[in-house]
Amino acid sequence: MWSANGQEREVALYVRQLVTAEKSKAPAIARTLVRQYMDDLGISLPGLRRHRWIIDAAPEERQAVRTDDTDHRAAKARLRSIAGGAA
Repeated sequence: MWSANGQEREVALYVRQLVTAEKSKAPAIARTLVRQYMDDLGISLPGLRRHRWIIDAAPEERQAVRTDDTDHRAAKARLRSIAGGAA
């Protein structure tokens, strides 16, 4: 997305500022600027939400999710057996 949006320079500035912010005696403003860059570039969770970006798993990493389990009692029983108690 950064390349598609022509944000190569912003990414480079973020990396440079990150190096500065990671130093032991970095000023607080350096860390604040890194957080702002992260939001603007969609690296942080708030940034992902603001851009409405979704990071999807690669096809080989996707797992099937079963959505037809309507027996909630069976699910409760499984949870009770894991927790070791009665509900």
